[in-house]
Amino acid sequence: MEALNAEYGKALDPVSAAFAPQVWGEYENGGLRLEIQPKVAPQVTVETPADDEGGVLFSVFETASREADGTDGAGWLLSIGKVDEARTHEMLCGDMSGTELFAKDGDGQHYVSYFPTDVRYTRASTEQMQQDPKIWSALCGWADRAYERFAKINGLEAVSFGNSPVDFSLARAAWAEGVNATLSTAEYGPLAVEGTDGTPYAEFLIKNRFLTADSSEKPDGESVELAFPDEDLRLDFYFAPGGYVSVMSGEEEMQYQTLSPDEPVSVADAMLGRYYDAAELAGVREADTALDAFPGVWAEKAAGRGMLTVEKSLAPGKIRLTLIWPQNADELCRWELLASLGRDRLAYEDGVKYRTETDEDGDEWTVEESSSESGFFYLNGDGELCWHDESAGSGEDSAFVRAD
Repeated sequence: MEALNAEYGKALDPVSAAFAPQVWGEYENGGLRLEIQPKVAPQVTVETPADDEGGVLFSVFETASREADGTDGAGWLLSIGKVDEARTHEMLCGDMSGTELFAKDGDGQHYVSYFPTDVRYTRASTEQMQQDPKIWSALCGWADRAYERFAKINGLEAVSFGNSPVDFSLARAAWAEGVNATLSTAEYGPLAVEGTDGTPYAEFLIKNRFLTADSSEKPDGESVELAFPDEDLRLDFYFAPGGYVSVMSGEEEMQYQTLSPDEPVSVADAMLGRYYDAAELAGVREADTALDAFPGVWAEKAAGRGMLTVEKSLAPGKIRLTLIWPQNADELCRWELLASLGRDRLAYEDGVKYRTETDEDGDEWTVEESSSESGFFYLNGDGELCWHDESAGSGEDSAFVRAD
């Protein structure tokens, strides 16, 4: 990265020096802003189309290439657009070459970057073509980093989705219309996924980023099978450690592994969760209501400082708990826990605790992290959710009351 930044400065400094004083390029469209650094702004042309059919808000071109060629595509560096949920799902189900979903807002709208898959650099003469490639390379480097800044200044949440055959198959099983897909284990046999809500499972799994793995790493043991009978396509999600997936298309077999194999909820756990949804829909499994008393938002009873959010996990029989507890004005602790129900209590092991501090500029920093937290939650006779933290020793259990 330092080498790229150094090259970037060498390439653009001599050119931008001719445009004194240097100023930021600032553009607005649809209530969103695009800012372009002073070293880049003099070298580019920015379009802000109104009501573009594809949702494009900003398109950026290298001005020199565009002027030398005269065609619309010359010098194209990037475009940023906004798409609704339906279009987002459509994109994730198909070929995303030259596109990437990189952020979303609070209304569920996603933001997509469009970028060229070929070189759009051009000049009027061979001599100029040979003189300016470093300028073009530097601008392409800037374009690669522009999305992160766009998301930050517009208050968007960064997102990232994979584009492997595993990701496409998961997306299609969740959102594509007219697709015949089944899930299967030895417990209930093959079950159609149609009619179940695949969105939470697909969104979690696709974010895991599946990468190719060595064929010799195919694990043994049980798995959840996702099959497309009309397409001779099958994926096996293994419960064995490592987050491995086998993809069998016709006679060809490929191995994949998730980039985050150590997450508390494994890819196989999540697939099993949707399988049980399909089993309930098919009437071969009763709905699991044992955890229904716990989900919601709870506030610490004594002083109301600690806030506890409890949600059902994608893994069957699991609960996710997030506890925020301020220690003082500049310090707080956060626990991320995954618990199972047993003996009328939600027991957790290997939970993660973060202690963060806020500096004088208002920036938050994690100063301590522990991944060996254990304990349990239980409901007392008054309907309060009580927390027994093993690290607290013999201290009194904290009680929480509903705040939702």
